[in-house]
Amino acid sequence: MVDIGCETGSFLFFLRSLHANAELIGMDILPELLERVNTEQNIKTVLGDISNAGTYKDKMTELKDCDFVTMLSVLSIFDDFKPIIQIDIPKHDNDPLRSWTINIGDGEKMILNGLQLVHHLYLVKVKKML
Repeated sequence: MVDIGCETGSFLFFLRSLHANAELIGMDILPELLERVNTEQNIKTVLGDISNAGTYKDKMTELKDCDFVTMLSVLSIFDDFKPIIQIDIPKHDNDPLRSWTINIGDGEKMILNGLQLVHHLYLVKVKKML
C-alpha cells in the first residue's frame, strides 16, 4: 500500500499496528517530512510530487505493485484534481491477474484484471459532522 502525501507517516504507523506484515510505502513532496518517518517500522519512503511523474519515475517499480493507494487530504490542495487521478495502470506481463487500465473509447477508461473482472472505483470523501 502507498500513502501519497504521507507527511510524517501517521496513517502508515496506524496501519502498521493493524497489519504487521504489510508492505507500506509513504510518498511525499517534502523531504523534511519523509525524514521523520520512523524507518524502524519497516516503512519505505518515496520523494515525489504526484502532479509530476518525473519526480518519482525511478520508483515506479515499487509503486506500481501496490494494491491500495490512499491520498488523505491531498486532493483538496489541487484546483483541478482530475489529472492527478487519471494515471493509467500498466498491464503486468509477469502477473496476469493484476489489474490494468484499458481505453474503451470516447476518452473513457476501465480497469479490469486477468479474471476479466471490472473494477468500479469511487472517490470517497469522509467528513466529520459536528
